[in-house]
Amino acid sequence: MKAHVEAGDLDAAEVVLEDLQREADAVAAQTRALLGNAGGEPDAGLVAERAALLRRTSPDSTCWNTLIRGYAKTLKWRAAGKALQRMRDAGCSPDLASYTNVATACLRVGKPGEALARLEELDRAHAAAVDARGASS
Repeated sequence: MKAHVEAGDLDAAEVVLEDLQREADAVAAQTRALLGNAGGEPDAGLVAERAALLRRTSPDSTCWNTLIRGYAKTLKWRAAGKALQRMRDAGCSPDLASYTNVATACLRVGKPGEALARLEELDRAHAAAVDARGASS
């Protein structure tokens, strides 16, 4: 994926990301079927093995950030913002790099209000994470 982004071929990078997501979805479906067929309490080893497999196949923040950075470099600020939302929708928490890459894309095309909105999202996400940690303590 990184090679596609560095070459400026964001369509190919999107295909790689979609393939990873399809593979992760298949692993999740297989896991549900295996656990459903287990009857009773599922084997802890099987659960751990399937969870590890799902983590390896699911696009992580590095994958998403690579794509977002590619959109930022090509000044496709809307696509970068949509990728950030897709990242959230896929269950992958955006990090500092995610938000700043989108904000940078916005600034490069003269959209300071959009950049500020992404940084405000970062502030809200950070505050929610801090609150969640405090509540679990």
